[in-house]
Amino acid sequence: MASPRSRRSRWTRSPAAGAPRPLEVLRGAAGALASGRIRDLFVETHPGELAERGKSEAELDALLGAHGYAEVWAARRGAETHRHFRRAALAG
Repeated sequence: MASPRSRRSRWTRSPAAGAPRPLEVLRGAAGALASGRIRDLFVETHPGELAERGKSEAELDALLGAHGYAEVWAARRGAETHRHFRRAALAG
């Protein structure tokens, strides 16, 4: 994690990981994402549950892309996908 001096997180994992609503969690964190203080995000998605609610992983990609994040890797595990996103450049 970040040192007290830098006040910058190198990575974060949502406490709601595994929850079927990663889009809502990340929308709620828009200020933190826009700040450039978080370099890496690890997100667990459930594509089937997203589809049941009329959502998709493409929405997640667009949301994070708008904040400068790109997918580094993704691994499908059963009904879920574990995904790593990294911000292209840190602010500050």
